[in-house]
Amino acid sequence: MKRFKKVALTLLSSALMAAPLLSSCSPEGEKQSDQSSQVNATVKSIAITKLPTKVNYESGDVFDPTGMVVTATMSDGTTKEVKDYSYSKVPLQASDKKVKITYKGRTAYVEISVEFVLKATAISIEELPTKTNYVAGERFDPTGMKVVAMMNDSTKQVVTDYDYDKKEPLTVKDTLVTITYQNLKTSIVISVEEVNEVGIEITTKPNKLAYLVGEKFDKTGMVVSAKKNDGTTAEVDMSKVTFDKNEALTINDTKVKVMYKTFSATIKLSVSTSKLTGIAIEKEFTKKIYWQGEHLDLSGLSVLANYEDGTNKKLSVEEMDIDKDVLKKEDDKVTISFGGFKQEIAITVKEKVTSVVVDSIKTVRVEAEHLDTSKAALREDFIAAGRTFIENGNDASNGQNICGYNPGSIFEIPLSSDKDFEVLITARMSDTNLGYEINSGLEFSVDDKVIKADNVEFKYNGGNDYWHWVSFKIGKVALSQGNHLFKIKSINQRPNIDYFDFKVTKYGEETGATKCTGLSLKTAPTKLQYTAGESFDPTGMQIEATFDDLTTKVLEPAEYTIDKTVLTADDTKVTVTYEGMTLDIAIQVGKKYFAKIDGLGEKKVEAESLDFSGCLFRDDMAAAGFTSYIVDNGEASGGKSIERYKEGSKFSLDFLTGETSKVKFSIFASECNNQKFDDMVTVKVDNKVVKSNNPTMSSSATSQYYNWQEAIFDLGELANGDHNITIEMTNGRPNLDYVSFYTSKYGTEEVGHTLESLKIATNPTKMEYIVGETFDKTGMVVEAYYSDKTHETVTDYTIDKTGALTLEDTSIVIGFGGKTVTLTIKVKAAVDFLVDEPKTVIKEAEDADWSTLNGDAAGVQAESNEHSSGGKSIGHIAGGYLQYTFETSEEMSLVVTVVLAKYEPVKVSELVSSFQIDGKDATFDDITLGRVDGNDYFNMKECAVTCGKLSAGVHTFKTNFKGGPNLDCFKFTFTK
Repeated sequence: MKRFKKVALTLLSSALMAAPLLSSCSPEGEKQSDQSSQVNATVKSIAITKLPTKVNYESGDVFDPTGMVVTATMSDGTTKEVKDYSYSKVPLQASDKKVKITYKGRTAYVEISVEFVLKATAISIEELPTKTNYVAGERFDPTGMKVVAMMNDSTKQVVTDYDYDKKEPLTVKDTLVTITYQNLKTSIVISVEEVNEVGIEITTKPNKLAYLVGEKFDKTGMVVSAKKNDGTTAEVDMSKVTFDKNEALTINDTKVKVMYKTFSATIKLSVSTSKLTGIAIEKEFTKKIYWQGEHLDLSGLSVLANYEDGTNKKLSVEEMDIDKDVLKKEDDKVTISFGGFKQEIAITVKEKVTSVVVDSIKTVRVEAEHLDTSKAALREDFIAAGRTFIENGNDASNGQNICGYNPGSIFEIPLSSDKDFEVLITARMSDTNLGYEINSGLEFSVDDKVIKADNVEFKYNGGNDYWHWVSFKIGKVALSQGNHLFKIKSINQRPNIDYFDFKVTKYGEETGATKCTGLSLKTAPTKLQYTAGESFDPTGMQIEATFDDLTTKVLEPAEYTIDKTVLTADDTKVTVTYEGMTLDIAIQVGKKYFAKIDGLGEKKVEAESLDFSGCLFRDDMAAAGFTSYIVDNGEASGGKSIERYKEGSKFSLDFLTGETSKVKFSIFASECNNQKFDDMVTVKVDNKVVKSNNPTMSSSATSQYYNWQEAIFDLGELANGDHNITIEMTNGRPNLDYVSFYTSKYGTEEVGHTLESLKIATNPTKMEYIVGETFDKTGMVVEAYYSDKTHETVTDYTIDKTGALTLEDTSIVIGFGGKTVTLTIKVKAAVDFLVDEPKTVIKEAEDADWSTLNGDAAGVQAESNEHSSGGKSIGHIAGGYLQYTFETSEEMSLVVTVVLAKYEPVKVSELVSSFQIDGKDATFDDITLGRVDGNDYFNMKECAVTCGKLSAGVHTFKTNFKGGPNLDCFKFTFTK
């Protein structure tokens, strides 16, 4: 045993020594090494002596060394091909330019090219199909389903060329549908229930619907059908149908309940005490003109049943028999029957235009719903749902369109003419399937010669939003006199079709006028990049006009206009106009910043300059007809403010700082909900949330909605360069007036802390005064604002009026630190009486303030006498005046009757120098006073003083004396 082991080891050693001798064999002329150098040689370098078969890759591929030869150069100068090299097996990216090959610590590189190819990495269902609940036997319908592919560039794409596994009729065991796209899978949950009866309907009404009291319900002629959840119906055995009215009918019976199993329906009855004598049309149905094949519309119809006793009754549609439903061309009347009596209403049924007869220059429209569908196949889901090709699409030209056809369907429209002619064919369609070429989805032909239509981009917003109609040109063809056939064939798409228009542009020798339908940029201008202040240069630009007959023309510069010359930083395009058509040419004018910080101080920007692309318009505002966020506002700084957005709206502001700067950002906003600003709005600077001084948004005494408040954000020190502010309406929607950037430090420059202004943040509690009162500052809050955008509440301010207030006082001046702010107040005179309606107010002279009168030697005094209205009058007046102050609530006319007397026969003007209203002389009756019949001193007479119209407010009536009458009273008569 030991001897065997020794022999084996000897043989193994000999084999190892022989190996290098074998690999040293080389072609003629190549240097050979001896055995000792082969044993000790090391790898000096490696090289790629033959490139791999594949050097061009797509992103995601793994390097393939097939065909590559790697040669090692040894330390002894020999070379050999090596196989056990290593390389990275990580999927390649577009940025990879070479692959590293490693062998025993030595490296070499293979140059490669990697092209980025967009690929899907996963799929998901972003929107479920419209239908997920089925009845056994129905087929899965992907309509409405939105499949999204996640791509290898981190984007998402909507895909339509997906597949699914449930193609056969569904069974109750089917709970999942697997969606496949490029070997990627996902699934959706569905439910499938057995076919069951779900209700009943009265297919045919009984022969008799009008009864006399005491008669019994008669079901003769009635047919009842059971409705099933798959949309089908089946007639039921009437012996299994029961009714709730089996006894004699009464006047109160208006309907019969029809019952089958657990289901029920009702039939309206007419039960009367008198015999029916006839029916009368009280009002005909509204719609009288129809296309052939349309259903009769009974809207507006009113029919009366007349009875023997002179009474009548309005019939319901269910009580009447109508002989028409789907209308034919020959139908010219509708017959209405009830209880054996009939009435007729005339109608007009127009023939559907299903062919084009060319006999002049004209346009013929063929509505899609009128097309012959005999060569079209209806979708299985439409069949299962009991639907037809015709749908009532929103905004369809005749209220209807066709859809629901399967690929392979063909629609044909015959054309005929007695002369040679040219015709332009256009169509109006919509689709929820997007991104396909119209000519690959549909084939258009005339006499089997294919026409290539202009491509069309359909729009679809998801859900039931099916009807984004788009008009496009199919083509213009020249045809000889005779008969022709226009054909539309569905290849693999099935857009909804509204109509086809056939515009005859030439009939025999007669030619129709053309109209420009669009502009295109055939050659772009040489210069597209500008700086602000430069003028647009059209050099090199070629504009091509397209006309409604499909002809084109390159326009001369003199034929079109351009809307801009000198450009601003806000310009992104220039607009070319020709015959009412426009074309936008994109340009670049520098970079647009909302604001540029280039020095100390404030930069104010009106809110209407904000970008509204991130805003959401309020539904109630849109419903009210508003379309703009910008509102004309006399209470806003620039005469405008912005509002009408809803929560979730966001504004983004890019701004530039030229140097390192300390900046405070302010938003001037208003709202009347008493919320804190930061609770409603989230502000971020360079994606970092910042907080404001958090003012309360509320109404003021002068404005409910526009009590503007300043929310101040300290942005701190910002490095020079680009920055961004976002303003998001997270929990509110305050109105915005303007924003401002205040820079207190710019580079090495810095603003000092000096007082700039005062503001009355809160008015004092009392704002209205009576003459003689003093100003009360209780409740008033005064704030001082400084040059560095800081502010504080101050209390050691001064007030310019500390004494009794007069009528001339309309404001209070508050002072602090050399700055002032003015508060407007109202001072009213003390009034003797108020007048809020037309009336007469009597003021006794003895009750007046005599301090303004001058007396004779005896002095002014009150004297009792039987001739005065109050039993007293005042006398011994030598001069001075009496006055009354009063306030009126509205405009009124005033006549004051002054009652006075004098012993001597004198004129009033000899005793009174003037009567005045609000300081102006009033006219008066200058009557003569004097004694009569022994009444020496108190023969009272009335002097009328006309004061005219007085406005609402405070007024003063004044009597200036120069003599001494006996004065009884003043009668103030106010009228409108």
